Amino acid sequence: MAVNFLSVLLLSSLVLLTLIHSTKSNSITICEHTTGYINCDKDTKIEIISSDYGRQSKDICPSSGFKLFWSPDNLHCRYDASDVVRKTCDGQKSCSVKADNNWLGKDPCGDTFKYLTVKFSCYHEVVHEHDFGSERRVYIEESK
Repeated sequence: MAVNFLSVLLLSSLVLLTLIHSTKSNSITICEHTTGYINCDKDTKIEIISSDYGRQSKDICPSSGFKLFWSPDNLHCRYDASDVVRKTCDGQKSCSVKADNNWLGKDPCGDTFKYLTVKFSCYHEVVHEHDFGSERRVYIEESK
């Protein structure tokens, strides 16, 4: 019986933790050499889903003062910048991100005007703590 009770509690926590990641995602795109801002509503926090830096479309950030110096044909360059953006934004209410080689730590494609696309969600954590004698369990769920 104790094993079944523990299994139900573990299964419940897995389901509740999964709900945090099922929130609606948002996306912003920032052209190179500019700064973008990610903001979540009051009492919610940012979770970065993914972040790509480079160029994969000629239609995104098409006009810039740098057109004479970059190749619009290089559409197959991409750098996964998720780790850099997560360090700055995850768990925050708001943050600023830069589409910049120095800030992101890499230039995935030289002579190409790039952009940063960040997919993120805003979530509200509700923490439930239960004391079971010598054991303490913490459950986290999304509040809608």
